[in-house]
Amino acid sequence: KTSDIPETRRGREQNTEDRLIPRDSAPVCRLSTAWSSHGSRRINFGRRKRQRLDSRHQDRHRKTMRTPAPLLLLLLASPRAAASGGSYDVSADGTPVPASGEASDGDGPGGPDSLIAQQFTSDPLGHRDPLEMVGDGTVGLVGISLLPTSLAGPGGSHAMVEGQFCSYDPAAGGGGLPAGIAEGRSEHCAEHRYAMPLRDALRAARDADASDPGAVRVRVHELSGIVLEEGLQTPGGDLVTSALARLGGSHVVNAHPALRDALSACDVARARFGVEECDRAAHVELVRDVVHLLSRVRPGEGAEADAEADAEEATPDRRTMYVKLSMESTVYLPLLAESFPSAPWTLVYDDDAAHALGAVTATGRGPCARSARRPSEALVRKGEEIGGAEALRSLSVHEVCAAYLSAGLDVAVREFEDGDRGMLISRSEDMDGGDGDGKAEAFLDRMKGHFGLEHHGAPALLKVWDLVSLSPVIVSNGGRGERDDLAEVERASELFMGESMDRLRRARRRKMV
Repeated sequence: KTSDIPETRRGREQNTEDRLIPRDSAPVCRLSTAWSSHGSRRINFGRRKRQRLDSRHQDRHRKTMRTPAPLLLLLLASPRAAASGGSYDVSADGTPVPASGEASDGDGPGGPDSLIAQQFTSDPLGHRDPLEMVGDGTVGLVGISLLPTSLAGPGGSHAMVEGQFCSYDPAAGGGGLPAGIAEGRSEHCAEHRYAMPLRDALRAARDADASDPGAVRVRVHELSGIVLEEGLQTPGGDLVTSALARLGGSHVVNAHPALRDALSACDVARARFGVEECDRAAHVELVRDVVHLLSRVRPGEGAEADAEADAEEATPDRRTMYVKLSMESTVYLPLLAESFPSAPWTLVYDDDAAHALGAVTATGRGPCARSARRPSEALVRKGEEIGGAEALRSLSVHEVCAAYLSAGLDVAVREFEDGDRGMLISRSEDMDGGDGDGKAEAFLDRMKGHFGLEHHGAPALLKVWDLVSLSPVIVSNGGRGERDDLAEVERASELFMGESMDRLRRARRRKMV
């Protein structure tokens, strides 16, 4: 019965029905005046349904109001673009142009009057052509971005690889520090970067080098050695790298993220995106292109300033470059050897496997702790020895990191035995002990012959070694106080690294001169 409902209420419900329920929906309307079987109370099914519809409509309205507009999301995700008045592309001739037809006068949310733009300083290099700045060395490579299929083409050449550039001193602090620290000391890199196709940047660099044969603007260094280390997690802690960085005429690229990403590109595409195709020639080309861009240094920066001030230690015609990589890149040693067949390499390792494992697991957040989810090809092979991918993912953090270190050691030992460009350096046997037993001088003689440092005299090398070994940045490996996981570290290192360390020691004894 509807006669019991007040007229105003009945009219209000009828208006609601007119908005939400079609007039030809008779069965639905009939449900609106149904009674319960007991007759004691009326159950208005239609009104309940309308209330749910109204509630959902209001929720959608509130969510729409809370969702930022796409343009605002773009500006929040790219504050540098907002600070410079919008995002920019690089045209075919290298001229920066507004992206997608954006107005370049700064109007709109990304203009100079916006709150986002006011958080950043104006770009002091914004008036210059980014490709021109790559050519004269004003800006340097700080990172790369690539698609999962960038190396999948059959033509032996990489495609759709983007480079990020900003102005920083690649040898800040005298050299030998990780690239991230050098970049972090640059005010320009903190707020301004330029993205451009890596091929265009490489072409601009080579054109500039060809037009400047005297290397007045930019000095190009020849890759003369690769240094890999195991376990050590302290900036500047590797004595070999720090000593090389302080030699006149030397340029050290330490743990650069662009080179790390170039080396792991195929493994990331396979493990994260399921792309199995990876052209080896294209991969080699990408690694060479990244190293070439990293080898260019403007005169008067970092170690180059020391070379000019200390002429007796530097040979102007010999500009050497050394690349230092962390343990996660050791598995790509065959790729590095193929890309640079004449470059010698050395692995600095810890004779105490538990000591090395304790260093990389001290925080529990290192690259080895995440390696089971996206393993390299070498770690996949290691996982097959213990039961496959599922067994690898079921390991504890200590066990995964031990397998991770073991995979790198196995690759290094194979390259050491099959080739003649490698050298294994033990921290305890080759580097510790001071000068009382002549160990430091003997080690420097090996280094001098291996890396081609004959143009530096022995006194200069000893002087550099003493300077570096007494530096406050040289910190003991893994010295982090008492730990409650030492038993687990010992067990995992013995289980997963024992055989690898035995093979390494046997290989070192066989080829030791």
